[in-house]
Amino acid sequence: MKLLRFLSLLLAIYLPNLAAVTLNDLPNVGDLSMNARILDTLDQGISNGDFDLTWRETQRDVTDGGDSVIAGYFYADRSDVSWGSSSNPEVYVKVWFAQSGVVNLNFFHVGLFEVRISSSFEARSPEIFGGRSDDSSRISVSENAWRYVRHDYCWGTGCGGNDNSNNTSGSCENLSGNDYNFCETERLLGSWELTYKIGDETFVDTVNFNGGLESQSNGSYNTVGLNQYEQPVVGGYSNINQKFLVQARGSEFTDMYSFDLVNDNYLEGCHYLVVNDSDGDLDACNPLNGARITNRRAAKTLNKTPNESLKARTLRKLNAQKRLEMAD
Repeated sequence: MKLLRFLSLLLAIYLPNLAAVTLNDLPNVGDLSMNARILDTLDQGISNGDFDLTWRETQRDVTDGGDSVIAGYFYADRSDVSWGSSSNPEVYVKVWFAQSGVVNLNFFHVGLFEVRISSSFEARSPEIFGGRSDDSSRISVSENAWRYVRHDYCWGTGCGGNDNSNNTSGSCENLSGNDYNFCETERLLGSWELTYKIGDETFVDTVNFNGGLESQSNGSYNTVGLNQYEQPVVGGYSNINQKFLVQARGSEFTDMYSFDLVNDNYLEGCHYLVVNDSDGDLDACNPLNGARITNRRAAKTLNKTPNESLKARTLRKLNAQKRLEMAD
């Protein structure tokens, strides 16, 4: 297939304008990202669709017992709806960091429209309690029990290692439409080692997805991160061709990966090296497999300088690809 067609199937856009808020300078731990997206809104009786709420932190403190707490809320911005105001909270939030090594994110809905809540701590997915009984990623005022949701993380010792068992394909099977696409893309969060062969050469890329999830006009979702060369990487589950699709765009060449998740820790598919802004044929597949290497953030796992420059590595790929084409 041609590059332009492949790109249209790959992702709706290359780098989404993510609105996830990242809380930095947290006590003895890494960064925490969270996002609140309000759904199916009305403004003066007219449909206004979905948009991301804005975060405001109100207080941060350490208790006498040594635990840390952050308080704040999400609100609708005036630029999105006429009723938006920083004085009109939609979701109150309390973030609790216990010395025992547990992080609790508490979200309480006080607005009118449903809100989808997502978070990522050290690129892990949370254990979720509450929310709608049929979709725990949403909070709603339709029933009192649906107004509250809690995201739990364990970052201390004795937390069961990097187990990510709550983020499984089975947890997505009962969902459909946009909710299914959201759930599948969320499975990418974390660090991955991608191994592929171009002819007689083997290459290993490391990517880490630690961004929030951003919805696209076609119903799919994207998330962003970095590879070992600090290049932006964008990926997601494509509802068009029902595969996970990732790309790392350089100044001249782009690495593209199309794959299936065999389980939450292993993937299989194809790698493509393409010239930017070309209409080259992408029928040739470089066999790809990959494994999850950690659920920690890139800053913890990708901070080593690669032993080969990006320029030299790209040249080696191009030469391998030329030898492969000549052999054919």
